[in-house]
Amino acid sequence: MDRFKTFLVYIRNGLCFSFTWLLLMLMEGAAFSGIKSIEVGFMFKAFLMCLYGAVCFAVCFTDFLIRTKGFIFRLTVLFLAFIPAEVFAFYKLNIFAGKGTAWEWAIFGAIVVSFYITCVVLDKTKFKDRGERYTKLLNEYNRRNANEQIE
Repeated sequence: MDRFKTFLVYIRNGLCFSFTWLLLMLMEGAAFSGIKSIEVGFMFKAFLMCLYGAVCFAVCFTDFLIRTKGFIFRLTVLFLAFIPAEVFAFYKLNIFAGKGTAWEWAIFGAIVVSFYITCVVLDKTKFKDRGERYTKLLNEYNRRNANEQIE
């Protein structure tokens, strides 16, 4: 039950964060482009996209469904599940219009790839050291507890 509760908390938090951020970006874009209002249907589609993203994130980064895989696997599943849906949603929201130019797709692809590479580099460098340090401390703690129980 705790895993399911954590799963739901991740969905709630992810949805609140992403939908709020997206609405702020949309309002800022509307203010700069002179758009006076944002339609309810548009906001609903944006909400559904954020909900799907939050569910994808919760599936990938909680132990509710994926229990034994590492960060890179989870990150890859998240990107493979969410990026196509994000592109589809951007077309439905008319953020992307038409087929798009090669330049627009190159920019979009570069953003996605750069985010992925940044996450992998951070995982392999900074977080790997923290994980090794945490594992060492946990093993020492377990050894001390095992020695105390024997005595």
